[in-house]
Formats: sequence, structure tokens, C-alpha cells
Amino acid sequence: NSTLLPSQVVPSIMNSVQDLIDLGAKHLLIMNQPPFHRQPVASALNNTALLSMMISTHNRILSESIQSLRNRTA
Repeated sequence: NSTLLPSQVVPSIMNSVQDLIDLGAKHLLIMNQPPFHRQPVASALNNTALLSMMISTHNRILSESIQSLRNRTA
């Protein structure tokens, strides 16, 4: 199975963000996952509900992780 879950992807993103902060980065732009499930190509996958859930979960975990990082570094 080559599927990466949001619970695996987001910590990796946040580790990279922390590395940048440790190197002196002050201003970062962290993008969330766009609504891929609304793209025409996604309908061909016949699983837009799963894509929607995965994207929503990813964005929620990412938002929570960013807020946690802000609280720790403030």
C-alpha cells in the first residue's frame, strides 16, 4: 500500500518547518492541501468521499500542528 496518511505526512512537514526555524527562518508560508477532490480528474477515481476526508483530515492536523508550534515558539 503506497497510501500516506495525514498522520504520517503532517509530522514530516512540521519536522521540516522546525528545521527551517532552527536554521533561523522567521517568516514561513505553509500551504494546506487544496480541494483536489473537486477537480474533474478526481471524479474519475470514483472515490471523492475518501479524498475529501483525507484532505480535510490533513488540513485539520496541519492547522493544529501549526498552532501548537506557534504556542511553543511565542
